[in-house]
Amino acid sequence: MSIGLELPKDAYFAREELDGNIVVAPHEYVEIDRAVIELYCVENVKKIKRVSSGNSSYDKEYVDTAILYDRYFSYLLGCALKSGDKKITPFKIAMPITGRPTYHSVDSNVDWGLSLEVFPIGRRSLTQSYSIQVAQGSPAPIVQKEIIREIEVIYCSHCGTKNNARASNCSRCGAQLR
Repeated sequence: MSIGLELPKDAYFAREELDGNIVVAPHEYVEIDRAVIELYCVENVKKIKRVSSGNSSYDKEYVDTAILYDRYFSYLLGCALKSGDKKITPFKIAMPITGRPTYHSVDSNVDWGLSLEVFPIGRRSLTQSYSIQVAQGSPAPIVQKEIIREIEVIYCSHCGTKNNARASNCSRCGAQLR
């Protein structure tokens, strides 16, 4: 049986809808229960640790792995297919707003991927994995409001402090303004 994801593009932005099709095409009669898509982000960072052995010590390089994002989306297929049939099921997944963009350097990698797992009834599940590129989306536009009001001011005759013209007493010394 062949399984796969049809994706309209290879790169996505944070906040964007990731959509496509789940495709199942068996080579013989099979009943399909469901499909699960995993969207994940993994960061691999090269690190060095000091290893001591007896009288000597040396630096050993290793890779530290962290899962930054991992979500599962289940789709009920519930179908029976024979050889030559093809089941196409559309899907939509919202990309996370705060995801890190895909990044590759000498010491660090951030990789995004999709994993499709299809569960036939009475058989072992099948898995297919895909790499995708995720770019940082442009931030939401900043809306600034500037409110300008003209305020009439008067000065206190005792201390010289600037006060609102509607005030009856000085805000600093308390003297009557009129």
